[in-house]
Amino acid sequence: MEKWILYGSEIGTILALLLFVPKRRLREAIVLFMFPQLITWATGLFVVELRLIEYPYRSLPNVTRSSLDFEFFVYPALIVLFNLYYPERGAKEKRFWLYAGVAGAITFYEVLLEKYTDLIAYHGWAWYWSFVTVWVTLYISRRYFVWFRKSLAGG
Repeated sequence: MEKWILYGSEIGTILALLLFVPKRRLREAIVLFMFPQLITWATGLFVVELRLIEYPYRSLPNVTRSSLDFEFFVYPALIVLFNLYYPERGAKEKRFWLYAGVAGAITFYEVLLEKYTDLIAYHGWAWYWSFVTVWVTLYISRRYFVWFRKSLAGG
């Protein structure tokens, strides 16, 4: 079952990127994809090395103890979509709830995987740490993207 969940997540991610990343924003998407990889890869390895999280079933188990699929591909792709469709204007409450909703949905998916599969196991980790780290990663990626666009525009 784990193999099919990984395949499904990866295929779903590829389809989402193909369908929802406009060609005119491809350069932005590439930058948005690569920046969070730095964060998620480093923090993912950190929590695995501290043995707070374990990935019993993963791709390339002889290469890394972290989840290459989720930390380096699926989650950064979700950050791309989050940033490309982020409402630039609007009430702060609306944007707050967007962060909360996206962080909550990603955390909920992770909790389901932790509870019902061998894709992830918490050891001294809890769902609320995932929620906070997802929120922080979304926020840092957003701030970076805003700065990146501003620097391209010469401001």
